[in-house]
Amino acid sequence: DNIIICSDGMDTLSREEILKQASWAPDAKQTVKTLLQAVEDADKPRQDNTTVVDIRTKQTEVSKPAAYDLPSSDTAAPEASDEAKQSPAAEPKAFDTAADDQPKDSGGGMGKIIAIVAVLVIVGAAAAFFLMQSDKPQPAPMAEEMATEELAAEEGIAEESTETESPEAVSEAAPAESEPASEAEPEVVAQPAKKKRHFVNPFTDNLRSGGRGPVMVTAPAGDFQMGAPSYSADINERPQHKVTLKEFAISQYEITYAQYEAFAKAMGKSTPERSEINPQTHPVVNVSWQDAQDYAAWLSRQTGEKYSLPSEAQWEYAARAGTDTRFWWGLDIGSGNAHCQGCGSPASLRKTAPIGSFEANPWGLYDTSGNVSEWVLDCFTRNYEGAPDDGSAWQDGDCSKRMVRGGSFSNTGDGSTNTTRKSYPAGAKLSHLGFRVVREK
Repeated sequence: DNIIICSDGMDTLSREEILKQASWAPDAKQTVKTLLQAVEDADKPRQDNTTVVDIRTKQTEVSKPAAYDLPSSDTAAPEASDEAKQSPAAEPKAFDTAADDQPKDSGGGMGKIIAIVAVLVIVGAAAAFFLMQSDKPQPAPMAEEMATEELAAEEGIAEESTETESPEAVSEAAPAESEPASEAEPEVVAQPAKKKRHFVNPFTDNLRSGGRGPVMVTAPAGDFQMGAPSYSADINERPQHKVTLKEFAISQYEITYAQYEAFAKAMGKSTPERSEINPQTHPVVNVSWQDAQDYAAWLSRQTGEKYSLPSEAQWEYAARAGTDTRFWWGLDIGSGNAHCQGCGSPASLRKTAPIGSFEANPWGLYDTSGNVSEWVLDCFTRNYEGAPDDGSAWQDGDCSKRMVRGGSFSNTGDGSTNTTRKSYPAGAKLSHLGFRVVREK
């Protein structure tokens, strides 16, 4: 697949820089944003001539992308090479994108001007069509409801993990204090295993009121490069910076209605509306940042351990699970990997999907892209200038707003990457916004 970009001033970038920028971008839309941002970041005088850049958007291999200066005078275009004549469909040869310093002929004919305008209109229409197609949601069948009998099949998959009990074997949910035996841990949709799962020590903590807390997995101590590269057009995800973290645990799934309602009943709080939603299998939404924090504080009192919302750094570190691509499975959103717009999800795109409907990342986390966006601990900041490098939450920003990570069923794949960050007022209660928790180890 190719895209054509026409831009006055694209020749401020060298051929090597254009290839570098384009090779990182996963699709046509991101390529356009990345290259135009790179031109702006170059901070060089723009040239008068127009450049057409032909970029291959396939990520398997970036080979021989080419840039061409359109003729700026009435002279005929250079004659094609013998090789091009013999193979007119062959890939064009790349050459230097430096600006043509020859003076322009001011006496060009009207016919030439009309021809150039026509070429630009055709190219622009083709690029617009390509972008519209890339954002178009893919049709998918409706997801079937979870069944209790499928848990056995899921346990069979989880047994591939080493030195640990299957997370499903310890997944009894926390019941309400007044009804200790009425709630069960959320069921998990059995999925064919695409890759071997590597759960890192899944466990649950006992609740003093009876039952168990959410299933937790361990994020080992380590460091990673947080945020997007310098050539990313998403400036709020920059600058990319090294963060070193201690070991911690994070909930394997997004917190469900059943788990949140156990806390709400115990504390005399109202519970969010959940018509036509199975409380055992769907993530809780319509909860504020403070509601999520209060749930974590209740878990701390019930277990004697220290629970909280994750920091931005903890969330991204666990979502990446040792990978360095836009999604833990690669550069592209692909199809059937997440519940979001245009992502090939089998569930309805008007509401949340059951937790665990897609494959877990290498550390055992589900739904780090799509389904529901997730509150994190940090105050709102515009970018990562001056961000902590120890994995702690950033509390120096505008704390009337809080950061949100992960994307949701209402976002596209581009809005659900490992580095995507948004913010909402701390009191917001939205139908696509939930949370997960972390625990100190």
